[in-house]
Amino acid sequence: MFLLVGTSQSALVPPPPSGRRAVLQQSGAATLGAALAGLAAPTQPALATVNFDPERYGDKEVRQGTITRVKQNIRNELSADLTLVPAMLQLALTDAFSYNQATAAGGIDGSILLELDRESSAGLKPAAALVTRLAKELKRVTEVSYADLIAFAGAEALECTGGPRSLLQIGRQSSASPSEEGARAGFSWEAPTLDGVRAVGKASGLSAREMVALVGAVEALKIASRPPPPVAAEEDADLLAEDTTLEEMGLVVSSYAQNKNAAKVTDPNYYAKNKLAVDVRAPKLGATPFDNSYFQQVAGKKRALTPFESALLADKETKSIVEEYAKSKQAFREDVRGAYAKVTGLGTNYVGASRLLDSSS
Repeated sequence: MFLLVGTSQSALVPPPPSGRRAVLQQSGAATLGAALAGLAAPTQPALATVNFDPERYGDKEVRQGTITRVKQNIRNELSADLTLVPAMLQLALTDAFSYNQATAAGGIDGSILLELDRESSAGLKPAAALVTRLAKELKRVTEVSYADLIAFAGAEALECTGGPRSLLQIGRQSSASPSEEGARAGFSWEAPTLDGVRAVGKASGLSAREMVALVGAVEALKIASRPPPPVAAEEDADLLAEDTTLEEMGLVVSSYAQNKNAAKVTDPNYYAKNKLAVDVRAPKLGATPFDNSYFQQVAGKKRALTPFESALLADKETKSIVEEYAKSKQAFREDVRGAYAKVTGLGTNYVGASRLLDSSS
């Protein structure tokens, strides 16, 4: 005979040596009956929050070095396959949308890697495979959780195309079991519906504005990550001969590269002093920068609209949001920044000291 104990995770342990009669005397027949009933209950996905320990990677210097390595490895992989840029953000958002504000369970915990057979995970297998491979490669020098990799992958997908930089913490613990599909059931990135987007947002505690910003960010990444047109050798030589700034060429040069006295990567205030996420030249990926052109196309009906886009314009609330983003790139960028910061914090349960790490400054 075994008794079921614990609240967040099920565990089978031998009964105490005092026997069944002692258990009945101490807890009552109802307690024993409930425990026995639990043994027969079907296995369900674990309801758990995202356990978060900012100290799990060591002191501040080590954590900053880990963040730099993770971000650079992700960027390198995305530069090799631009089709994964929007998929990385989709992967992170789908994992985050497992959060249920009614139960405070779910969030970015890596469980999405165990849920790839679901309709709501359609199209995410290549991005999931990249996260798994990155984890194995990084393990040679540092151990990074799947949950942290997914959160930073979504942020890097935005940043590497010129989108808003995100302020993230590192220290998530990965889940060993899938999360409940919840409101994600029936949702699909390949054929989203306004009702489906609203249902996911409502369950996760996200407003319509935040959901429109996040869905729009995915579409903006699809545009921004298109490969640049090829440049002929003679045209390339002429381009370099012209008085063209590095910024116009889509290059960002860190102060460390320009100034030998600038802060080194081991400096605890490296990011704040250099104002950059990487310490070498980092070209923006794709042909065009991350902007609000997607909303301009939808609001102006400059092309054939999808059923989802038509639904956005048919709804009074979402139409006003689309029109505002079409007019203001800054409003769109700031809302994407805020919304992504919010989804990466859904369901967090701090198990260590809380310290916010600025991974971008």
